[in-house]
Amino acid sequence: MFAKRIMFITASQVDVYWWEDKYLNGPLEIHLGRTGIHALGKHLRVMPEMLTYLIIDVVEEEFRNETIPHLFGRDKKQLTTRRLNQYFRTSTYRGALNLGREKSGRRDDKVLFTALTNSDVFKPWVDCLLRHKVPIVGVYSPSVLGGRMLQKLNINHQNVLLITHQKSSGIRQTFFHKKRLKLSRLVPVAGLNEQQYAGGIFSEIEKTRRYLSRLQLLNFDEVLDVCFVSDKTTAGAISKNNQDTELTRLHVVTVGDLESEFGSNNAGGLRHAEGSCRAEGSSYRAEGSSHRAEGSSHRAEGSSHRAEGSSHRAEGSRYCDQVYARILSLKRPTLNYAEPAIKKYKTFREIRMGMHASSTLLLVAAIIWSSMNIIEGFLLENYSGEIRASSVFIQGEYQKVLANTPETPIPPVGLKESVDIAKSLKDGKAMPGKLMRAISTGLNVSTTLGVEKIQWLVSSDPYAPVELENKNRLNKPIIPATTPSEADSMRTLYQIALIKGRLGDFSGGYRKAFNAVDKLASVLRRQPDIVDVQTMKLPFDVNSKSDLHGHTGVNVTISKAGFVLRVVFKVNQEKT
Repeated sequence: MFAKRIMFITASQVDVYWWEDKYLNGPLEIHLGRTGIHALGKHLRVMPEMLTYLIIDVVEEEFRNETIPHLFGRDKKQLTTRRLNQYFRTSTYRGALNLGREKSGRRDDKVLFTALTNSDVFKPWVDCLLRHKVPIVGVYSPSVLGGRMLQKLNINHQNVLLITHQKSSGIRQTFFHKKRLKLSRLVPVAGLNEQQYAGGIFSEIEKTRRYLSRLQLLNFDEVLDVCFVSDKTTAGAISKNNQDTELTRLHVVTVGDLESEFGSNNAGGLRHAEGSCRAEGSSYRAEGSSHRAEGSSHRAEGSSHRAEGSSHRAEGSRYCDQVYARILSLKRPTLNYAEPAIKKYKTFREIRMGMHASSTLLLVAAIIWSSMNIIEGFLLENYSGEIRASSVFIQGEYQKVLANTPETPIPPVGLKESVDIAKSLKDGKAMPGKLMRAISTGLNVSTTLGVEKIQWLVSSDPYAPVELENKNRLNKPIIPATTPSEADSMRTLYQIALIKGRLGDFSGGYRKAFNAVDKLASVLRRQPDIVDVQTMKLPFDVNSKSDLHGHTGVNVTISKAGFVLRVVFKVNQEKT
């Protein structure tokens, strides 16, 4: 568990406790003034990063019991902030405590609005903490911590007035209705003997009862149970002068019994130091007149810390300061007076600790990941060694088998390649027999046309060009199969032929020549497996870009009429 610093601040002094190793150590008493602020600064420089909790016990604390509509989330927060600004506009130490809902009507929320209205009383101590960048967790009041005290005392009455005596601040009276905080007031007392003190207690009880009745928090005919917490001597004097009535019942509890309830007695959880603070085995080293360390224990020197250990222990058990510190060390209450500006160094500390934790997790993850990679590297290295040894063994066995193989015309290494080449040639053969028969069928229809030359090639591209210098060969396929199923079951090839011919007995009739070539193209298009027929050249050039020239009055020798057709023939061959 993290160490905690708890500061009980009053109008005249501050008592510093610290919780460490399940023990509540202290108090270190520092009085208000320049010397006291300097002493607190020396104390804070020892452990500035320790989480610090402030208990403010001053007279200037106000309470307002109100009802607000039952809202949720952002709307409730805005309404609460607006009411706090309305009631305590000039105070920055303020808060709201939800007390439940009404049982009838709209069942509005019952809220206690409270604030410390005079922050100048404890501002020097808070400024000193902020100058030393101390992480302040929260600012609390003994009135809020009193609810935990009633829970431990098992007091379940409807109207309870809790009275506690603090060393330097005085008597605090806190009123609870059905275990809900309603009001609290502080009465300074000093210089009274036990009899005067006991008489003053009963007088204050009557004043408080009349005040509660005036505020309509307690009816005149309702019973008020008073729980008084003090030392044994004072408790005995009050019990002796008990003035119980039908409407006021007194319950006396000693501080020692209350410490036992919280597990903070001298034997179990509270260490009282000689002088001001003896912390055995702790990391605190006090400096100066009030904090000079010798060995592992703190010895306080000076006029304000000369009490003997036994007398200090008896004095500490007389007041409730340490009980409130113990309660706060165990559990934080819901109501926190601290504004965000006061808690900024706590926020910085949490961010820093979060970054440290993230860095540690990343470092651990990196170490684990690196270790796994290193182990995997060793495993792969061993595996590669095994593979290399196996490869050497297989290569040796292969050479042995190859040495015992009889001589063949083709080396054994090339047999597979030879078979693959032969198979490819067999699968890719495409003789032009069908193409020639289709062309012959067309020429039989047009007897006036003659063929001079036929040039052809085989390709998977039906638009492949046919050049005169090309020889008959099987081109590498250019266009892939249209679908995987077609590629698996059928290989599509095309025979592309250029037919170069002329018109026999041409006497200058170009229209007749055109019709004969067009008739041949039409017949070829109707032949099976011919997918395209194009006329590449006609007996007479009819291109719009060609030039027309000649001489009038001159006899022109009629040349033969030539033509060129491009025929695409589809060849389907199933795989073998």
